[in-house]
Amino acid sequence: MRRVCIFLILVTALTSCVKDVVLDAKEDPFLAVFCVLKNESVQELKLSFTKSATMNAAPRVTEATAVLTDLTEGREAGRFVRVADTLWRLNYSAIPTHSYRLEITVPGREPVWAEQTMPAEPPVESEKHLFGDISYYNMRITDFMAEGFRYRFTVPCTTWIYAKNFDKDKFVGSWEPWDDVWVPAEELCTDYPYVDDFNLTGKILEGTEERSNTMLDAIADRYHLSGYPIHRDFLRIPKAEEQTQYPITIDGDFSLFSGGNNGHNYVCFVALSDDYDSYLLNAYQQYYAEQSDDLSSIYLRDNLYGNIHGGIGIFGSATTIQFQRIYSWNAVW
Repeated sequence: MRRVCIFLILVTALTSCVKDVVLDAKEDPFLAVFCVLKNESVQELKLSFTKSATMNAAPRVTEATAVLTDLTEGREAGRFVRVADTLWRLNYSAIPTHSYRLEITVPGREPVWAEQTMPAEPPVESEKHLFGDISYYNMRITDFMAEGFRYRFTVPCTTWIYAKNFDKDKFVGSWEPWDDVWVPAEELCTDYPYVDDFNLTGKILEGTEERSNTMLDAIADRYHLSGYPIHRDFLRIPKAEEQTQYPITIDGDFSLFSGGNNGHNYVCFVALSDDYDSYLLNAYQQYYAEQSDDLSSIYLRDNLYGNIHGGIGIFGSATTIQFQRIYSWNAVW
């Protein structure tokens, strides 16, 4: 359950259901907003009222006008349409570097609003490396090429890095829907010197002598990650003051032949706006502090970071780019 929650917060921005949360004894509830613009074809908005101490249940948001405006182009980008109890959607792909305003009006209430700028696509380049012969069980691997372990990277804004593995148990013979066949990697490791250490597991990446002699171990050793600390769920790379390209190596609990399918692993770089980074970091830390299995239930807390004027919650933005791990070789038995 925990792995699913973390995966959802990064990939689908908390799409699970929201619990009623008591904030105070006031009879007039707050409007709670959760919306993260993405460079994808559909944007999602979640609306809910808070529940006061004297209420048996929080009132539902049954009517709302939610308008997204592209401030950079000076025009309306679209209006969200209610598709479920707390969920609204808009068929629109947010444009990197554009600024947006979200304004929500519920009948009988003052409008609530927030503004946000989409980050540019993370400037990342994946490098290809050709290795020599590698022993793998009872065969010899020749002309082994790997891509997706090492990158050249600059950090113009805070970037979160996560990975996903192909899950053969979820694959039923069709690649549709594509997202349903992935599971998140739980552990990641990097040699980037300025990575945030707040989510360290206390473990280190061990080398070939302590682990089985597989190609994955050989790759990790050749990239000199043996002995580096392991992070839980993701890597958080803070915004860099000097915009210089930096080599970065990433490894973790990726399966080299995940589900028996060569190369079905992805490393995802997510550039976050400052507001969304503050919210996500706050939510993640609070989630683990409370040892809760329902990460979505905490986004309404009044002590959680937010930027909604006239309400509570977050209007954030994130731009994602992903790289597939690709392997090719010749085998000699």
